[in-house]
Amino acid sequence: MIRSREPRQTSLLALGLSLALLAGCGGAAPPASSPTKHPQPAEATTPETPPLVVEYVVIHRRWVERLLPIAPADLKTWSDAPENAAATNGSFHHILVKVPGGEKDPGLAAKKKAQGIIARLDKGEDFAKLARQLSDDASTRDSGGEYTPEQVKELPPALSAAFAALEPGKTTAQPVRTKDGFHVVRKDRASDDEIERAYRKAKAPEVAKKLGEDLLVRLNGGTPSRPAIAEAVEAVLGERGVNDADRPKAHVVDRDRLAQVRLSAAAKAALETFARSARPGDQLPSPAVDGDTILVARAALALGDGAR
Repeated sequence: MIRSREPRQTSLLALGLSLALLAGCGGAAPPASSPTKHPQPAEATTPETPPLVVEYVVIHRRWVERLLPIAPADLKTWSDAPENAAATNGSFHHILVKVPGGEKDPGLAAKKKAQGIIARLDKGEDFAKLARQLSDDASTRDSGGEYTPEQVKELPPALSAAFAALEPGKTTAQPVRTKDGFHVVRKDRASDDEIERAYRKAKAPEVAKKLGEDLLVRLNGGTPSRPAIAEAVEAVLGERGVNDADRPKAHVVDRDRLAQVRLSAAAKAALETFARSARPGDQLPSPAVDGDTILVARAALALGDGAR
């Protein structure tokens, strides 16, 4: 009799299934090929941003006024212009002849005396000498009838109008009546020094702004501040300005310390407004003007980034 092999084959199949089950439950099993492991990317780190600093340069009108170069032809053209007459006026002088009876007194004798003084002046006599001899104004008699600038501001309307109408070096053709009496008024010619000072004062704001604009152009081109200041000053004021000890300098301050900067309120406000939204490399689009101060500024990342 031949035995059937089917039961043996069934046993072998069952054994294979058992081994497979054991492998799935942690039992020993033939090692399988491990899947490829990919390295996890490192966490991205944000580099720390250096604090923003603001570099600023202050140009003072009075400094520009002192160093302003003057061409004689430009000075003459300016002083001869009618619109500059008030700035080139000489000092106010007068001789007072009092009227004893006050405002209601016609003062005919006093008027006649004042007219006689004008006649003597027309013949060439010295005004200051006659004022010391004949003026009834004790406060100005010893100074030849000259008023201080403060006194000129307080002139009665009649005297102020008469003085304004006079050409430098001239005297009123007729006495001027006020409540005090009759005045002989003279406008002295301004000296060359006085005219030059008036010219400097009138031109300084315009030149200071020009200097600020020139400096901004150079800074915008990437020039470090020290040579930029020197070049701008030389271009606008000449070599004398470059060598002056009070030449404008650059200052650098952290943005969060702007409140400690010593500037006028308006200039500081302009600087703070600029810095609030500034990014490295930004600069004020135009010079900030605050009376006698011109302000130029730009922003940078750090003190040592080449801004100065």
